[in-house]
Amino acid sequence: MKHTWLLLAAAAGLALLALACPADEIYVPDNKPTSGGCNNYPFNPTIGGGDWRYQIYMPASYFNGKAFLITQVAFAPCTASLLTATTFEMRISHNNLSKPVTTYATNLPNPVSVIPAGPITWNRTANQWNPLKLTVPFLYNGKDNLTLEVRYKGGSGTRGTDHQNANASQGLFRIYRSGAGSYSGTTGRGTDPVGVLKVRFTVLVTQIQGSGNPKIGGTINLDLQSPADGGLPYQVGTSLGTGPITFGTRTLNLSLDDLLVVTVKNLLPMIFKNYTGFLDAGGKARADIVIPNFPALVGVRLHSAFVTLKQGEPFNIKSISNTFTFSIMQ
Repeated sequence: MKHTWLLLAAAAGLALLALACPADEIYVPDNKPTSGGCNNYPFNPTIGGGDWRYQIYMPASYFNGKAFLITQVAFAPCTASLLTATTFEMRISHNNLSKPVTTYATNLPNPVSVIPAGPITWNRTANQWNPLKLTVPFLYNGKDNLTLEVRYKGGSGTRGTDHQNANASQGLFRIYRSGAGSYSGTTGRGTDPVGVLKVRFTVLVTQIQGSGNPKIGGTINLDLQSPADGGLPYQVGTSLGTGPITFGTRTLNLSLDDLLVVTVKNLLPMIFKNYTGFLDAGGKARADIVIPNFPALVGVRLHSAFVTLKQGEPFNIKSISNTFTFSIMQ
């Protein structure tokens, strides 16, 4: 069964479509973009001279013990509005606090700048989830609380309000500050459990991440994770393009080329190691790419992804990962 997904794709002659990744959505505290009170903070640049720093503390209970990769963050405006800023940044961090404090750095101990500081123009539609795509995806570890921070300066535009949590019993808190110097301010106002913005996270639960040495003669480690698929067989593939290959309504962002055939058929097991196997009980496994010491390979760009397999699922494919890409270096 391990080659079923590739053989089905070849036999069907599936067409290449626009790039897409399988994704799930997580809502804090709920999935209703039209309900809840409306709050000016923080996407109202007419307050505080367009200078804001705003944090949301979210307990781990909202994430159901799942590890995932966050690729988008969305908010639900009550009113249509426009936000522009000369500098806008979004950061996310794990934290192990039972409750946040007014010191921003304590709430954000290991910040990842998921939208690096830069200008923004954001037209927002009322009563819909309005997403911001992350430049740098955030890998949630499946156990800790999260802090989400938005800060901007040089803000202008129209007055915006967003749907918020309804009461203080949901475990959420906001810490905020507006006015001159707020963007780089070190402390906010008190930890407020009311009026916290609703958030939607777009996440990849089945994911592949790479690390290691991309130089010729080096090794790239591919860490596979699909928490809902513990014990299932997996198949990794590597290709020279991102295709995609389609499976009904789903896509695998690899190209059906000769390299993909070589890796799936295990024709070079000393180079593409552990490309077939079983996820452990936690839904994890590791594969490796041992890069030959051939100078001609420098500059070659490789794309890797994996699927989990289960009889009876569409195309016998349970889950499809994102695609990890790197270029071989000298």
